[in-house]
Amino acid sequence: MLIVGVVQASARNPTRVLRFYNTAGVDTLVGGSRSGKPAIGGQDILTLQLRNVGTQFGRPKGTTVGRALMTCEVMLVDRTQGAYDGNCFGIAHVPDGFFTFEGNGALGKHRIAYYAITGGVGAYVDTRGQVKVVGHQDGSSSSTVMLRG
Repeated sequence: MLIVGVVQASARNPTRVLRFYNTAGVDTLVGGSRSGKPAIGGQDILTLQLRNVGTQFGRPKGTTVGRALMTCEVMLVDRTQGAYDGNCFGIAHVPDGFFTFEGNGALGKHRIAYYAITGGVGAYVDTRGQVKVVGHQDGSSSSTVMLRG
């Protein structure tokens, strides 16, 4: 009986996958040091366009279908390693609503970063999941959004 209940519950909440190519973002440092490096308490604000990888939202591959906005607060600076850490909050606007996400990926400057999806509106009202972002050398990135709701 328990197994049947689990299977039925998962059938009601299928995973939806969205894939985007993200243009190199506009990066604005607020409250940085004189060297232009982030300081503890400083913010890094990032905006970028979301383009379809494949067909989504009834629009063809390569079409700009939304934007993502993110603000990151610097909570740790390790100058010897050139490393920064903190928390980033973001919102992704797409044709059928928006979803919010959180993580430290943009500050870590890691090639692969993960964010938790924390909610949304429209098609994303009860959504949870994660975003995996793979950075490219030219400053652009690719995102895979795994939504459960």
